[in-house]
Amino acid sequence: MGGATVAERLEQVGPAARGRLEPHFAKAGVAYPPAGLALIGLKEARQLEVWARDGEGSYCHVLSYPILAASGGPGPKLREGDRQVPEGLYRVESLNPNSRYHLALRLNYPNADDRRRAAADGRTDLGGDIMIHGDSVSVGCLAMGDTAAEDLFVLVADAGLDRTEVILLPIDYRTGPLWQVANRPGLPRWTRELYGDIGTRLDKILLSPPVQVWNRACSGGGTAPRVADRALADLICADALIANGGVFHAVECLSDEELSAALRGYRLFGLDAAADLLVRARELVASDADLGTLEAPIDSEYAALAEGESGVEARFRHWYATRPQDFAPLEE
Repeated sequence: MGGATVAERLEQVGPAARGRLEPHFAKAGVAYPPAGLALIGLKEARQLEVWARDGEGSYCHVLSYPILAASGGPGPKLREGDRQVPEGLYRVESLNPNSRYHLALRLNYPNADDRRRAAADGRTDLGGDIMIHGDSVSVGCLAMGDTAAEDLFVLVADAGLDRTEVILLPIDYRTGPLWQVANRPGLPRWTRELYGDIGTRLDKILLSPPVQVWNRACSGGGTAPRVADRALADLICADALIANGGVFHAVECLSDEELSAALRGYRLFGLDAAADLLVRARELVASDADLGTLEAPIDSEYAALAEGESGVEARFRHWYATRPQDFAPLEE
């Protein structure tokens, strides 16, 4: 198959590959070609997952391919000849229609982060020519078999190289923490930082936008919060205190300013009755009332008002679904 252009190769293998791909996209509810594409390579599990972004910005898992061959073990690639598959956040640099291994996607290893870390370590000769390709043999690359290589070649061409990212990591971090791998003997000290970067990016892909916004609010609302973000963050702060110690515990822990902010959050989310309950609880704490006898009924009343189908999380999800523009955009 020597000497062909990308366009010629797409004409040859495209119809069959799209015929295999499109049913998977239809089942996932994502239009083909997708608005964005993430290929997630799990070295230990020998799986390459295909995640596609729809027009709303959410990623969906479409299908997975077995990795037929990949040399090396856990840990990043450090130098030419170490036989390691890289780990990190990469792009598809180019498509090779004349690979010795049928068809190939060339990754941009070493990327800027690889070069920065190498310079800090005093390492040179980092290697290169890292591919996702066909056939079933590999040294430092991912060998996928010829049919899967055709699918990936066509998929990336159709989605666009600029809208495709490749994330390579040692294990499936949904089933085991990456930091455990980072602590293995012989790995660079910066491996933990690398895995943190990988985990942050994976969260943005694997978690839906509402979950990302909720998690961001749990961390304070982000760097440029809008009114809805601030309200949600203040509300979550109070709700978490209540979950951990009850209503009286929360109103005792919160300053007047923090409680006022939380009350604004509850009311903004339509939870006026829950806000009124917190005001009543603060008044009881300030009085000589016997809080011991009131604690259980107050907590039960709060649970009825702020949990379940009309509670805090449900109100947030409805608001985000109907008016996402009220919240700060998620970072790409």
